[in-house]
Amino acid sequence: GMGPVGIGTAAVLAGGAIVKLGLDYEESFAKIGAITNASQQQVGQWKDQVLTLSGETAQAPKDLADGLYFLASAGLDAAEIMPTLEASARAAAIGMGEMGDLTRIAANVINAFPEAGLKAADVFDTLTAAVREGTAEPNEFADALGRILPIATKAGVEFDEVAASLSTLSNIGLDVNEGVTAMRGLMQSLFAPTAKARDVMDELGISADQLRSMLAEKGLISTLRFLEERTGGNIDKMQALVPNIRALTGAFGLTAQEAKKVDEIFRQVAQSTGDLDSAFKKTEKGEGFQMRKALNEIRVEATRAGEDALPILADAVQLLGDV
Repeated sequence: GMGPVGIGTAAVLAGGAIVKLGLDYEESFAKIGAITNASQQQVGQWKDQVLTLSGETAQAPKDLADGLYFLASAGLDAAEIMPTLEASARAAAIGMGEMGDLTRIAANVINAFPEAGLKAADVFDTLTAAVREGTAEPNEFADALGRILPIATKAGVEFDEVAASLSTLSNIGLDVNEGVTAMRGLMQSLFAPTAKARDVMDELGISADQLRSMLAEKGLISTLRFLEERTGGNIDKMQALVPNIRALTGAFGLTAQEAKKVDEIFRQVAQSTGDLDSAFKKTEKGEGFQMRKALNEIRVEATRAGEDALPILADAVQLLGDV
């Protein structure tokens, strides 16, 4: 067995680890306080809320604190910071990707589509549905979305259309990265046609402005179907309109699949409110999640204990200094 000295040493080591957790956590929040205009009281509230959220979602307190730091510096509305962290933590819990990537996606999408008034829950509802309807890996979305948002915003293509397109293309074997490359080229061709493309459009009786407003108002799939109809499916004409071969693959990938199937994917992704929540509820019931949650609870309690110990420790150090 362990003698009193051994037990004492173990207690000191455990105490040291707990204080270290508390210190790391405090440090994260000192950084958060420094970059936001949030009051001390607000930062104090966040400290508590993050530990509670960590307990619920089985995400480490430090990962959540880092996510909060990112969100606080991403220029989000102060009232949106905590709900965005909550949605990101749930998305991480259902296996959508790493906490850091997910907070970045949420902030990027919210900032990219300011008129849409999206909330983080909307973003992850949309992605949850897109992952479910396609064959793409969830974390691939995390890496690739940043590359497509600027052109989508410029072309007036909504976020749910972007996600649904990537999901649809994954069903014909394009991974998300290939899908993003195809979609970027496609939106670029439709939004800013080349001189040669404009000639073909003249022949077909279409103007660039007409195409642009159709893209923004009727959406991507309608625009592609309209072009397919106008060109009579003529590959040379389509290639003149969409010169980039990968983009053309994307166009055919979206129009060649059965229209009913494609429409259904787009509908599911557009009407995805609550999908993150129900996926999280399913995940919560699983044994793997329960195990992660139990182990994470230890971290949460240790962090709380470490935080509580800091003022006592500071007093002790002060006292020793006086002595």
